[in-house]
Amino acid sequence: MKKDGLIPSIEGMRALAVLAVLGFHLDVTGIPGGFLGVDVFFVISGFVITRSIVRQRQEGNFDLWSFYLARIRRLIPALSVVTLATLAVAIFTMPPGDLEAAGQSAVYAGLSLSNFLFWSQANYFDAAAHTKPFLHTWSLGVEEQFYLVWPALLLLIMSNKRALLVVPAALGVLSIVAAGSLVGDHTSAVFFLAPFRVYQFMLGALLAITTWNFQGRTGDVVHAAGLIGLVAAVCTISGDTSPVLAGLAAAVAGGLAIAGRDSGFAQQVTSNRVLIWVGQRSYALYLVHWPLIVLFKYAEGPELSLSEKFGLGLISILLAATLHSFVERPFRKRADAAHGIRSGTAVGATAALVLASLFLAANVWGFRGFPGDQSGDIDLLVANAKADSRLRRQLVRTGVCHAHSKFRLSNYDEKECAALHSTRVNVLVIGDSIAADLYLVLKEAYPQVVFSQATGGTCPPLVGIDRYTGCKEINSFRFDTLAKREYDYVVFAGYWRDNHVELLLQSIGHAELAGGQALVFGPVLEFKEDLVRVVSMSTSVREAQERAGHEVDTKEQLRERIRESVGPERFVDFFDVQCAPQCDIVKGQSLLYLDHIHLSPTGVSTFAKRLAESHPHLFR
Repeated sequence: MKKDGLIPSIEGMRALAVLAVLGFHLDVTGIPGGFLGVDVFFVISGFVITRSIVRQRQEGNFDLWSFYLARIRRLIPALSVVTLATLAVAIFTMPPGDLEAAGQSAVYAGLSLSNFLFWSQANYFDAAAHTKPFLHTWSLGVEEQFYLVWPALLLLIMSNKRALLVVPAALGVLSIVAAGSLVGDHTSAVFFLAPFRVYQFMLGALLAITTWNFQGRTGDVVHAAGLIGLVAAVCTISGDTSPVLAGLAAAVAGGLAIAGRDSGFAQQVTSNRVLIWVGQRSYALYLVHWPLIVLFKYAEGPELSLSEKFGLGLISILLAATLHSFVERPFRKRADAAHGIRSGTAVGATAALVLASLFLAANVWGFRGFPGDQSGDIDLLVANAKADSRLRRQLVRTGVCHAHSKFRLSNYDEKECAALHSTRVNVLVIGDSIAADLYLVLKEAYPQVVFSQATGGTCPPLVGIDRYTGCKEINSFRFDTLAKREYDYVVFAGYWRDNHVELLLQSIGHAELAGGQALVFGPVLEFKEDLVRVVSMSTSVREAQERAGHEVDTKEQLRERIRESVGPERFVDFFDVQCAPQCDIVKGQSLLYLDHIHLSPTGVSTFAKRLAESHPHLFR
């Protein structure tokens, strides 16, 4: 039964989408593509908003200003309350650096611009994602930007039936073509920015404009196909999949489910009371679940037990129900409805909530997370780490000898990065950012050797790898050109994974055909948490060292597998260098690491000395 223009199966789809996101954020096994629930939300939003505007326009009672006010009442009060509550708890649980970043992202979220902020910072799936309590608001920014533009454009074309079909179809095609063209070099932009998500909204819009609504057996098949496709995508797609392919798969599945929304199958499966109840609270659940998970991980650690996952999921639902009842519904409803708020009161209350949340967020950001609460030693270590991070970019020669997402081979300076010396030992270092660190270590450990560098962020030294255009170019160059020169050694280093071993053997063979001897540096020490964050949350250097010791991933099995595969004569265990005799993290007033894995300049010098002492004749 439809109520207030709502379609039960659409509410059920909202529930499935938000539960997929919740499960993904709780690290539930078997749903690596749970984040695709957001893509389904975009399709649903395009459908619901377009359908509502078209119907109201046909009935002669649509007002653009009223639409915008309704969107504000629908979205902003609940967001502001969650922002205030999250920051209030974060002040007592998060270290200053992370708290400062949370304040910044809260300001951007309040201005519906957080997707731009997170695009400029890092990947949605990176190791630091669980330190950002407002990361999930990127999708709200995308939706709000869509709400700002599409209704006005829809009104302009609504009187022309042909334009009403052509314009959204053209926008969708342009969006998917642009996303496909830029995804290799601008993956974060394609993921976070609204223009590259327009095709999902336009698919929903076209379903509303064409009024496609399959009935009978056809409707059953279409709706079932959509749900099956969505389940398959959630269970098989991961963060490593191209966001264009992943988003397109989720959009098509969601579109099919919408196209069979009133079928008998939809009424039986996605229109049950439980899913409708969750769907009606899907926005509130989306708002509260991620900050809750992030703050809990700060208090208890990043790894969640099964009972903790269940508990956090249940608490998220209870908090969402509370937020829906006491904030979302009263602001959404009119004064003549039960528990409603008068229009004037709603505007004033919304403005007060927005100003309060922005004021608190701006102060947290502006006062840099209140760093005065830290001890002097800890504060100094964190401050030095930030300076060292900027210095590292210069030392590894980013953009010249070290590739990145916007890198082109024409930027590579062969004279500076790969010059051979006629009378000294020549060594070529290839790999990703781990190899860039190792280049600095080797250069300091063996000053009598000439080292060439051809490295690239997230670009392992494996034949055929082409994660982005710059990686593909430099990978081809280092195997097809550099490795064929008269190097005495070719050093392979990287963030190794189990599925790299076979490709590594092939790549070694490719390099050694040119006559140089291959050396493989095994997996390096990796902390399960960002080390700067671990230190920030400690009360003393000693406590930080103890906490870090519990966070070390030794990767013992992978190290042994690579050693056995490439042969002990080719293998150098850099982990033993880093942890000899223990896995130190501090020297003097500097950390040895800048994050969970990369070395600081002090770390480079420290491990260079240890490497030279333990392997004095590595390059004969």
